[in-house]
Amino acid sequence: MSMIKSLLTSSFFLFATTNMINAHGKDLIAFGQACLLTEKHVQQAQQQLEQERLGTLRYQKDDTKQQTEQQIQTYQQEKEALSEAKKECAANAANSAYCHRVRSRDNEITYMISKLDAVSIGTSVEQTLTDNLSNQSDYAHRKKIVDQEYARFIAQCRDSDTHYALLQDPTAYAEVCMKPNAQHTITCSFF
Repeated sequence: MSMIKSLLTSSFFLFATTNMINAHGKDLIAFGQACLLTEKHVQQAQQQLEQERLGTLRYQKDDTKQQTEQQIQTYQQEKEALSEAKKECAANAANSAYCHRVRSRDNEITYMISKLDAVSIGTSVEQTLTDNLSNQSDYAHRKKIVDQEYARFIAQCRDSDTHYALLQDPTAYAEVCMKPNAQHTITCSFF
């Protein structure tokens, strides 16, 4: 729940900043990049919610104990590297898009470490997810939040005049959408 909340909170802040952007040149590029990042966050939240619903995150204690410990170490190393970036952000530009991504990734890693810790001390993730999903109203509430964020994303990044301006500006479109990972996104699509 906290990972979904952090993803959606960071995407909300990205939208708040992009709403003030006018539709010219570099601002269109910033708008497009913010939309791509928000789209990624919304998709991650949708995927996590779907995985929880289906209960696909299953771990077996015997087979994964060593693998889990290695993954925790990997996450802790990444977290240490991010702590340096967070210090730089605090000293320089705390409200930049880069700093928001750093904090968001740090939150994701913290969440993953806590889930893996639960596995390493003998609590299965499957049971944790079952317990979390046993309260259907909680799941329905989280799904509603994710659906609202998706609708907000569509309204701002696909059905807006700024999105149309991005698609019509060849320079901005090339800068944002000609990257391999962006070509098949909603942000870069014409409909």
